[in-house]
Amino acid sequence: TKITKDRDAQVSALGSSQDETADLKASLTKLNDELEDLRKRLAESEEGKSNVSAELEAKEADLASTRKDLSDAEATIEEAKTESEAQAKRISMLMSDVSGVRSAATKAEEDHMKVVESLKAEMSEMKQALVTSTSDLEKMTSDRSAVQAELDETSSNLLDARDALERTTTEVEQLGMTREKLSDD
Repeated sequence: TKITKDRDAQVSALGSSQDETADLKASLTKLNDELEDLRKRLAESEEGKSNVSAELEAKEADLASTRKDLSDAEATIEEAKTESEAQAKRISMLMSDVSGVRSAATKAEEDHMKVVESLKAEMSEMKQALVTSTSDLEKMTSDRSAVQAELDETSSNLLDARDALERTTTEVEQLGMTREKLSDD
């Protein structure tokens, strides 16, 4: 009976050992499956990490490109700002020049009007002087006519006096001849 008990105990222990072995095999299989799953997940993780790294590099490249674009845009904005300031200065200078030209044109117009008014005054004076000169000329012409008439009358009188003188001379000569003739007689 003791042997039977021992054998039963051994059989029971063997059964237990087999059960434990089966459990261990099952656990090992499960662990192998979990390990395989972990390997797959690790591989996927590595692949994902590689993809993330590539995506990160792409993002960094995009960021660098964006920074460069931003820098270029800021430079363009600064250049445009500088050009705008230069244009504003040129516009200010042009407006100042236009103002100066307008002022000069206004002064020139005023000077022109003064010259025109002065010329008008001079022309009026010249017209008055011309009227006066014409009147004086007409008077001088009238006086000349009167003088010419006096000259004509004087010439006529001189001719008459010359004729009278010639007649008197002839008469004197005749009287002298008569006197000589009478003396001879």
